[in-house]
Amino acid sequence: MPPATSATPISPTTVTPAPWVPYTRAGCNVGEVATANQELENANYDIGKVFGENSPEEQQVLNDTEDSYYLDPEVADYIGLGIHCARGSALCANAEAVKYGQTTPSHTAVPDLLPAEPGGYNGYQALFGYKYIAPELGEGTANLAHDGVPVTDSAGYLTDLFGNEIDDPYGNEGNGPAPGFPGYGSINAAQSLAFAADMLENNVQVVNIYMADLHGNEDIPGLTACADAPDALGSQCYLDQAAYYNQAFGVFSQRLAAGGITPKNTLFVISSDEGDHEAGANVGRAIQPTPANCDGATVSGSTVPDDVPCTYRVRHRTGVLPDRGPGSGYEHGAQLRARPGRADS
Repeated sequence: MPPATSATPISPTTVTPAPWVPYTRAGCNVGEVATANQELENANYDIGKVFGENSPEEQQVLNDTEDSYYLDPEVADYIGLGIHCARGSALCANAEAVKYGQTTPSHTAVPDLLPAEPGGYNGYQALFGYKYIAPELGEGTANLAHDGVPVTDSAGYLTDLFGNEIDDPYGNEGNGPAPGFPGYGSINAAQSLAFAADMLENNVQVVNIYMADLHGNEDIPGLTACADAPDALGSQCYLDQAAYYNQAFGVFSQRLAAGGITPKNTLFVISSDEGDHEAGANVGRAIQPTPANCDGATVSGSTVPDDVPCTYRVRHRTGVLPDRGPGSGYEHGAQLRARPGRADS
């Protein structure tokens, strides 16, 4: 159990050595997309610690009086994305952007400090956040594409694999979306895989990514079955999201293959996160799906076509929180989800 998750100190009181270190020591840059504990996660604490006291980034946090609890713009800018660079990597050495309160570009990488790393870890740098990583992936050039797959939109902001701008849904001081990290709870396959492809095509040799599960309503553009739909296995929303994810993986694989990145020269590893669970209705539970014979989909040879979708009655979870619907701080579903990237998530 990590020390930070226990009510009282336990032994040992240190965490496992950083997983990117073997790769950076071998000369590889390592990208992180919504991967826990490998990039900045808490805007209230991590920004000042990593960028430094009185840094432009910390000043942005301190001056965000409109949104001092959630810090939505700061989450969009600095949370959820990271690149740990090999020692001497040009990617970190040359990275520049215009920082908060400034008018001209300046160096954006920070020391990648691991004071307790066995064998020492000195002279390494890292980039953290959409604001500083996106320019290294093509942001700023309008309508950029790689092998026919969109990378930026007409405004020059990064897009997912289907050309949708990647936004933090609360990034405009909580009053709407703004370009940036889309959040841990709802980052979908088209977004995560787009970040991965962008990194792999821009001198980042190793990339770790997370994508949101299928049994949560991820508010994916264009999926009408998911409008205000409950999160549950086998529903039409679930099936449509699965098809969307399948299409995203196809575009991702074709894009990489066109650039020479294939299973012949690259190791692709897929696993579940935290032994993820689905809390939909099963036989014997108080709330069961209808109709009784629903199965969501069936297997037919090499395809998985829709079959009999399941419908679930929307319910509140007594004693936890009232259902406030999609887009609010909390909503009904398989897991309790707070607004992504904040101190309470």
